[in-house]
Amino acid sequence: MRVIRWSLILMTLVSVMADTMLLPFYPQFFEESFGVSDPAHAGWYIAACCTTVMLCFPLWAKVARRWHELPLWVVTQSVSAVLGVMCYLTESLLTFWIVSQLMLMMKASYLLIYPFAIRLEGTGKIGGFVALFAVLMHIGTISGAVLGGYLLQFWDGRDAYLVMIASDLVQIVICIALMLALKIRLTEPGYTPAEVADTPRSPMVMKLAVVAMLFYFSVFLIRPFFTLYWADISFAPWNGEFPSSLVYAIPAIIALLTVVWQRIKAPQLTSQQLLIRGLLVILVGLVLQGLGDPLWTVIGRLIFGWGLFMGVVHIEVLLFAHSRPERFGEDFSRVHLGQNIGIILASFAAGALVSDVSHIAVFAAATAGIVAVVMVAWRLGVFARTAGPEEPDHSIKDAEEAIS
Repeated sequence: MRVIRWSLILMTLVSVMADTMLLPFYPQFFEESFGVSDPAHAGWYIAACCTTVMLCFPLWAKVARRWHELPLWVVTQSVSAVLGVMCYLTESLLTFWIVSQLMLMMKASYLLIYPFAIRLEGTGKIGGFVALFAVLMHIGTISGAVLGGYLLQFWDGRDAYLVMIASDLVQIVICIALMLALKIRLTEPGYTPAEVADTPRSPMVMKLAVVAMLFYFSVFLIRPFFTLYWADISFAPWNGEFPSSLVYAIPAIIALLTVVWQRIKAPQLTSQQLLIRGLLVILVGLVLQGLGDPLWTVIGRLIFGWGLFMGVVHIEVLLFAHSRPERFGEDFSRVHLGQNIGIILASFAAGALVSDVSHIAVFAAATAGIVAVVMVAWRLGVFARTAGPEEPDHSIKDAEEAIS
């Protein structure tokens, strides 16, 4: 079990780092690689990426009922590596759009790592494992943003696809090694369709999907053009791509420090209480970032990072608290659908706001969005405590125990 756990951790880190390198820099990437300077184009592309993943992930979850996840990932990662080579070589914008979306269709299967790992771990440490994967996502985001900024400033944005290809190859090797060690067969699912059908579905799952949609819409509004916003309000030498990537990564760094602090002093609050606190902290962070001052923006990023981590972790803790192992993949795909709808809408809205109004308008819209999240979550009963024998340990302190 420990070998599987560490292998999944490594796969998650590698994939997140590689796949998020260009996320803060798509406006610069399209201008440098294809001569497209319209900021709305980057918003449309990010929206298309989210749509592709959103539609394909539930399909991969159904495929995983028949095929074991490990051989499935070998196939999808192999195809992804080939498509990554085509993305690196093409000089046609249309070809890049088509091939990159096909590549994301394959990469959508990677999301099965999350419910697969939690299903293996069992329900006893769901809170800790959710926090662990949130930390892994943030570590990958930090590494990806810094590496992406470095490539764009000192090399070529296309080189990011070479890193993606290398990450696919690393994951293929890991999966094959695990298959050989565990003697995994191709058609060996972790659960049967009959077991899924016999498991009741919680109505709270769809409520959390709605909350996740509004939450991710709000927090993702400021992402696509944040590095451009920082370049506008800062001054040399802090307005280059590499320094911008460091400021962009501040929330991820704060997430890591939050885990360290809560390892020392574990919170004595429920996930519902921590979610409310996180949303209120996000509001403060958004207001400070939208003041247009570099110092207040950095302070706002620090505050925003803490709230963002609390929001992401405890929405998912509540999801798995209301789900069952047989439905983890299916229920997670529903909440993930809500997340991606929010991200898609945010991509469209961010591009329109930046083009027609200003960068600061994005922060105002995001603030209003978080207020809406609080109101809707309260109305749907998400903040109401639901204690029971199946309720997991919500302490983030378990994150370290989950990998020990």
